[in-house]
Amino acid sequence: CSIQSGFFVLAGRSIRACLDNARIYNLIHKILRCGIRYKKDFVLEDFLLDFIKKLLQTNQERGRASIQITVENDFNLPDYEPDMIKLIDRKGTARIHETRVEPDQAVINGALLFQALYKCTESGSICSLQGEVPFTETIHMEGVQETDQLVLQSSMEDLTLGMINSRKLNVRALLELHAVDQM
Repeated sequence: CSIQSGFFVLAGRSIRACLDNARIYNLIHKILRCGIRYKKDFVLEDFLLDFIKKLLQTNQERGRASIQITVENDFNLPDYEPDMIKLIDRKGTARIHETRVEPDQAVINGALLFQALYKCTESGSICSLQGEVPFTETIHMEGVQETDQLVLQSSMEDLTLGMINSRKLNVRALLELHAVDQM
């Protein structure tokens, strides 16, 4: 060939062609448009181009909603835990267990998971405690149907643990729930 020699592999077959750059790139575009799902190697003189066509899925957002909720409950220490003298530290997170999509709303079941460090009555040592406070919340989303796919995210804005007495804690958290309806 006097112009350029093109060599490519399609579905296990090798094809050699004499094409100029414009025709080679034109051929590449035609091959990619046809929906061939094989790896394609194009060698032009000593230059290797590796083309891979991948199936991409795009999600289009139809709607979004966000709400803030307060989760609050009293938590009793289990009998096997020693009494509290003073709270030292706490941390927590929100976990979503289930989401039911109904017409124009989503019902979210989840739990606030928390951990606490406290000073115990037994020789002043430090003890730990963990627990959960369940919650159910409804987010109103106009136009959402049972067959729609929702993407949910939760974040905790604030967590407060207060000692009521040596065996009882008040747990309060401010949670933010974000729902996105995707096609």
